[in-house]
Amino acid sequence: MLRFAFVDAGVPPCHGEATAGSDFLEQLRALAVNGVLPHWSQWWGSGAMEALVTDADRRRSIEDEMPDVPMAFFEVAVAFPEGWCSRPAGFVLLSDSYRGDAATAASRSWPVIEHLGTHLDVVNHPTVIAETLVALAD
Repeated sequence: MLRFAFVDAGVPPCHGEATAGSDFLEQLRALAVNGVLPHWSQWWGSGAMEALVTDADRRRSIEDEMPDVPMAFFEVAVAFPEGWCSRPAGFVLLSDSYRGDAATAASRSWPVIEHLGTHLDVVNHPTVIAETLVALAD
C-alpha cells in the first residue's frame, strides 16, 4: 500500500532535518514584508498564473483561497522520522521544475509517473491527475 505520493513536489531527505525553502530562502526573504510572504501567485511575476491555470474563473478561485504564509514556514527545520523513506511511496512529475525530485524518487526505487504539463495541472486536469494517483497507488 502506497504511504506517500509526491505530486510535483520537493522530496525531503531520508534522515535528518530540512526546511521547506532550503533551495530558495534568499529569494523568499526578498519577497517577504514584515515576515509575511505575498500570495504564491505573485512570486513568479506577471502572467505566470495565466500560464499555469488558463481558466480565468478557476485561477481567480485559487488565488482568492491562497493564505498568507509567514516566512518562518520556510525557515523552520523539520525532522524526518528514521526509516520514513523506506515506506512505499511514489512520485508524479507534472513539470520539468521537479525533474530532480523525480530523479531522487526513482533513485529510491519509488515508481515515477510523468504527466508533463504545468505545475498546477492538478487544477487544470483534476480527473486525469486523480486517475494517475490511483494508478500510482496500484
